[in-house]
Parts: sequence; C-alpha cells; structure tokens
Amino acid sequence: MNGICFVLGQEEYLLEQGKKSFLQACSTRLKAEIRVHTYGAAATMQEVVEMLESTDLFGGKDIVIWQQPSVIRGKHKGASRKKLTSQEEWFIDKVTSLAETSGLLFYIEGTVDEKDPLFKALLPFASVVRCNPLEVSDILTFIQQYLQQQGHRLLPAGRTYLQALFSTWETLPLRYIVSELERLCLIIEPHQDIRKEDVDHLFVDNMDKKLFTFMDYFFAQQQEKIQPFCASLFNSKQYIKNLGTLGRTVRLMIAYKELQAMRMGEKQLLEIMQEINMGRPMRGELWHIKQKGKNWSIASLRALSLFLFHLQFDIRQGVLSIDDIEPLLCSACKPNYHSIL
Repeated sequence: MNGICFVLGQEEYLLEQGKKSFLQACSTRLKAEIRVHTYGAAATMQEVVEMLESTDLFGGKDIVIWQQPSVIRGKHKGASRKKLTSQEEWFIDKVTSLAETSGLLFYIEGTVDEKDPLFKALLPFASVVRCNPLEVSDILTFIQQYLQQQGHRLLPAGRTYLQALFSTWETLPLRYIVSELERLCLIIEPHQDIRKEDVDHLFVDNMDKKLFTFMDYFFAQQQEKIQPFCASLFNSKQYIKNLGTLGRTVRLMIAYKELQAMRMGEKQLLEIMQEINMGRPMRGELWHIKQKGKNWSIASLRALSLFLFHLQFDIRQGVLSIDDIEPLLCSACKPNYHSIL
C-alpha cells in the first residue's frame, strides 16, 4: 500500500478495516513507531503538510488521517473544475515527496468527484480502497472467508438459509453481521462446520437489528449517528420495550465491570453473569458487553441506569412526552455524562 491512500465509500465496517490496513502497512513500510494525527474537514493543506514535515527526536514517523477533507470534492457537487490551483500544485509536490517517510490517508464517508483535478493528480501516487455496500452474493462470500479464517466451514444448507434471509433485508450492515459472526465463533467448538441450525438464531428481525446498531453507536458515544434511529425505535409502540432493553444492557455492563474490579476469574465471572441474566447463556453476549463498556466507567453507567429509570417513569406520569426521548438520549450518550447529572 502506498504512502498516500484514499479510503472511501458508504460501508462503515470496510472503511474502518481500510484505515487499519493502511496504518499496519505504514508501520511495516517505515519500520518505525508511527504517530497518528487526525484532522477534520476544516483542516488546511498547509496544516497537513506541516505535520508531515515534523520530525520526532525518537525516530517515530507521522501519519495523518484527514477525515472528510474539504479539498476533495464530493460527487454531484456541480461541474468539475478543469485545472489545479497553485496551492494544490504545491500540496501535491509536498505530499508526494513526503510520502516515502510518512503517510497520508484521505478518509471519506461517501463518494468523490473522480474528475476533480486534485483527485486525478494524486491518483498515480495513491492507493484507493473502495468501501461500497455489499450485495447479497458478496456478503455470503465475505462470511465464508471470515469463517474460514476462524477455522470453520459454512455448509451449503447454512449458506442457502443466509442467502434467503439477507435477500429480505433492505440494507446489509456489515458491522452488525460481523459482530454476530464473532458471537457465533465464541459459542461453537473449534473447527466445527457451520450448519443451518447454528445460524438461524443469529440474525434477528429488522427492529432488533436497528436496536443493536443504535446501542452500538450509543455506547460508542457517537451522538450524531443515533439520531436517525430514534423515531422508529422510540415511538409510542416501541419505546417501552426498547428503553427496557437499553436499561437491561446497562445493568449487565455495570455488573460485568464490578466483577472485573473484584479481579474475578473469567470462568467464575461468566457463571455469575449468567445468573444475573436469569440463567440465559452469556458467553456470546459477554463479548458485546465488553465492547460496549470501553468508553464508560462504573459511575457513568450507574448514572445512565438511573437516568433511564426516571425517563420511563416521567413518560408514564406525563411529565415528559415521547418526543423528549430523542434529545435526552442524545445528551445521555455524551462522554462524561454522569458529571452533568
């Protein structure tokens, strides 16, 4: 992979994998510790070049991730320009010469105008990783390859079942699919062949899929990404069930973190968590609990649990309305939320 790279597209999981691959390739290519610097859309070419030109007394190498760079035009933004500006020519000269000793990643959620002169001028010096949404056949190939890497084989009956299932979905969120495959691999025996019976409980209905994705973003504290889910998940018919599921997940996260703080062994921890979960198996779910809890302390989770209790109580008492759920949940997923209660 080159020292300059475009990772672009709409599939979030593939975008993140593309970024990881670029950073790993930079570490291998530069044979040094890398320092990663992230810039947003408002960054300037001058700022990026200055960072790439900086030196580290300890021999580390600087890598810049430029997210949604405003200098790269999006698709359908009007007629393409014909010529480079003088500043763009200077930028190209700088980054192409610096790419041998550093790294520059353009991380773009969406599509770009590939006729834009800046993109076209950088293209001969850059790798391009396209992360487009996958079709059903592509998803099935991905699943087979993923399971093979984990030492498993998807049998024909399992593939046929998944093909029929995915063909009914409006979207195919790879992040959700991978998380379910990870859970499956924790439950089954090593090198076990995957049958239809092993996968028919994995991918649940559309509403549960939405709730899973919502909680993933919520606990990752990505406030802007939870908003599109709120209207369908927390309407008059769904809010009681879904707020209850969210509250249950928070309580499991608290229990897990408290047991961890007691330095309890993994086996005993799993047994106790299963008791807390009313006897339901926890081995697969525990992985999700660990991932979701990374950004949360015990104190913040306790505050969140109390907040969810009062939210449901106040709606039932008429103090709050269903329309209040979205803004309150968006506020509650902010970092260090417990400090503002």
